[in-house]
Amino acid sequence: MARTTQLPDTIYAHDFVRLARRERHACTRERLLGMAHLQKHGSLTRTAEALFVHITTVQSWLNRFRKDGLPGLEEKPRSGRPHKLTKDQLDQLPHLLNDLISQKSGGRVKGKEIQRTIQEQFGVKYNLSSLYFLMHRQGWSWITARSQHPESDVATQEVFKKTSLIT
Repeated sequence: MARTTQLPDTIYAHDFVRLARRERHACTRERLLGMAHLQKHGSLTRTAEALFVHITTVQSWLNRFRKDGLPGLEEKPRSGRPHKLTKDQLDQLPHLLNDLISQKSGGRVKGKEIQRTIQEQFGVKYNLSSLYFLMHRQGWSWITARSQHPESDVATQEVFKKTSLIT
């Protein structure tokens, strides 16, 4: 038999399903859906079974909601390894990359080149995988327009297009 629990009145003031649809963080989304399930059924046991979590997990979510409201359900920042680059260096990095791109004549900037530039400018060594993770975390993408070969001749290409295409 499912145990029902006394829910705070504030739980009914929120549309947790709508909030969960907007939430980007998976753990917070799961908590919001748990609260929606509690709203509907009022049972810790049924909510735990529906979400495939332990009942104490659902209880802790409810306690966090009772104590802090909606912000209590959000994912808290976790400690981790500190950045190799300082905040100022991270702010300088886009300018450094733009300079590196402008020095190339039509080609793409490769990870090894960025790696070398960071080491020369900041004295920080990144593995390529860590560098790619940094680039992703900063919102940069490797997807680019097709580059133009440095030795290509635009005039010759235009003549080729005009003379070789059958119209």
